[in-house]
Amino acid sequence: MSIRNKRQKIGQSSSLIPQRRLRELYAGLVRCQILRHQLAQGAAGLGIHARQGDAAPVVAIATALRGGDVIATSPGDLLPEFVRSRRSLQAFAARLISAERQPAFAAQLSSALAAARLHRRKNSGNIAVIFADGAQTTSVAWRNALAAAARERLPILFVSRNELVRASGRMRATPGFPSINVDCDDVVACYRVASEAMAHARRGNGATLIRCLEWPASLAQGCAAGDPVANMERYLASAGVSVSRARAAAAAQFRRNFETALALPRKGPLQKRRSR
Repeated sequence: MSIRNKRQKIGQSSSLIPQRRLRELYAGLVRCQILRHQLAQGAAGLGIHARQGDAAPVVAIATALRGGDVIATSPGDLLPEFVRSRRSLQAFAARLISAERQPAFAAQLSSALAAARLHRRKNSGNIAVIFADGAQTTSVAWRNALAAAARERLPILFVSRNELVRASGRMRATPGFPSINVDCDDVVACYRVASEAMAHARRGNGATLIRCLEWPASLAQGCAAGDPVANMERYLASAGVSVSRARAAAAAQFRRNFETALALPRKGPLQKRRSR
């Protein structure tokens, strides 16, 4: 497929998503990109993971969440919380400069499972989302959580990023519920998959595993590996959305809110660093 035909296809598929939502997804990616630069320039050592290649699935999923939905992540991975905070960054900034450590991954899995059980019991329509990276996807706690979700038909999304494969080169089988592979640098594809998986869970149909992978076909067709912002700009252009205006608005809003949030008087590692 040529680049031109691929763009036409993207434009057609993207048109099913309202332009307002496309802009929202793009703004989330831009916010993550700026955060990554901010951390690199002056906030390193805070223990937050903000790799640009992780942004597309996090933005897509956080954008599709409802109030009352629960997110669990690995220790130090505050990117999902940052994306979900949107314009209200005070709580996120407080977490950044707090000396309090996040619970261990196994504890967060247990908490997410408990929340999902409560949602199912109340028939609330809410879900839990669990993000895992690398070796966590081979841990006993992860496998036990997958098995529990399958056995109890819990409303959970398991999202694996940078998943490790077995020595045979194959991924582990999913126990009893759907598993979907998606391009980790395509926020539109991630949003589509996440929305369908969430609807599936909210209807009481149980869990879904979303595996976020580098997509060889996308790389062959001119998409940039690890650069979901550039790829989304390509999508927006094909959908007739002004990229420069959307980027300027997202960047200006983020900088105002982020600087305001960090300027709040709090005690913590970041404040001590600034006072030196």
